[in-house]
Amino acid sequence: MTGYCTPERHRLFLRQCPVFERTLAEDGILLRKYTDTAESR
Repeated sequence: MTGYCTPERHRLFLRQCPVFERTLAEDGILLRKYTDTAESR
């Protein structure tokens, strides 16, 4: 997230995201997460 948002917004995202994901899972919504990297060579 370098340069994408402020450090404060990044901390807020990291704090809120697990709560949101847990709420979805408790409602029976299946989450699938995929990660990728963008490396310059």
